[in-house]
Amino acid sequence: MSLALSTASLILDTGGLLSWSSGNVRARAYIRDAAKQRIPILIPAVVVAQAIRGGPRDAPINRVINAVRVDGIAIMPTTIVSVDGTLAREAGRLLGLTATTDVVDAVVVAEAARRLPATILTSDHPDMMRLVTTLPDRARIRVVRV
Repeated sequence: MSLALSTASLILDTGGLLSWSSGNVRARAYIRDAAKQRIPILIPAVVVAQAIRGGPRDAPINRVINAVRVDGIAIMPTTIVSVDGTLAREAGRLLGLTATTDVVDAVVVAEAARRLPATILTSDHPDMMRLVTTLPDRARIRVVRV
C-alpha cells in the first residue's frame, strides 16, 4: 500500500477526500506517502463542491484541504484544480464513451489523464475504472480504492 515513485500526482475524488478527512487509515497512508515523496495532492474544484455543505461538518474536510502536515510530515500544499473548457470537454467525452453520468468522476479521470502518471484515490473503484479503461494511456493511471 504505497505510491510508486513514478507517480507524478495524487488526485482525490470525493470519496478519497472524505476518507482522508475522516481519518481512514488507507487514505492517510497514501497521503503520507505522497508527502514523503513530495508528490502533489490535487483535488478538482468539483470534488470540493460535492463534499462541502456549508456547516460545521465541513471542518474536517477544510482541515485536510488546508493541511501542511500529515502524521508529522510536511506536505506540499493541496491544490484545488479548476475545471477549464478543455478539461470539461474531455470529461464530457469520457461520459459519452462510457454512457455514464457522474460528471465529478469524469473530471477526476480527465485530470489524471493530463497529469500522467497519476494515482486516483477513490471509494468508487468500479466507476473510475470504467472511465479510465477508455483512455489510451490507461496503464499510466493507477486507481486506488479507499
